[in-house]
Amino acid sequence: MKLGSVSQEEEKVRELEKINLNLKEELKRRDSSLFIEQEARNRLGLGKPGETAIIVEEAGISKAQKQDQQAKTNFQKWVELFRI
Repeated sequence: MKLGSVSQEEEKVRELEKINLNLKEELKRRDSSLFIEQEARNRLGLGKPGETAIIVEEAGISKAQKQDQQAKTNFQKWVELFRI
């Protein structure tokens, strides 16, 4: 085995360890009660007892405009928002 290939493999291991650490942190965040509550509110429309959910419809946006917005990347949407 060459010295260069060993250092390349060590670099791969370091990168994989970083990815693994990030995934563990994301799992910890998603396992929190705050995250679960936010997801229940945002995705399922649930709320705490006594709260009233308000749904705002997107009035005046055509189907073609919606499809155009969905085709854009998040970066493109931010650029448009701030007119960079």
